[in-house]
Amino acid sequence: MLEDVEQKDPNEACGLLAGSIIKRGYKVLSVIPTQNVLHSPYRYQVEPEEQLKAFIQIEEKGWELLGTFHSHPDGPETPSQTDIIEAYYPEVVHLIWSKRNGRWKCRGFLIRDGLVVEVLVKVE
Repeated sequence: MLEDVEQKDPNEACGLLAGSIIKRGYKVLSVIPTQNVLHSPYRYQVEPEEQLKAFIQIEEKGWELLGTFHSHPDGPETPSQTDIIEAYYPEVVHLIWSKRNGRWKCRGFLIRDGLVVEVLVKVE
């Protein structure tokens, strides 16, 4: 994800996370970067054909959609109002990459019915 976020800076990057639900949480088995068709530093929209192909791949492998990710190159470390309104998958973790002082940081959130709850993101 970090490589994709850095490569697409100064525009927002976006993508999907797929894998398995395990006892302690989620196990991400695939990071699927996608194109931001808006090519914007402030908004993103996943390219529809890429999203469909990703969903087919996830289903064929027997995985689950575990999360989405996107970046805020100049924005907050938390979901924007637009992110909250457009959180179409309330059961997945929404990862937001933000850049402060030239360094990227990633935080995870569950967003359901306008309510935002931060979750622990752990890389093992």
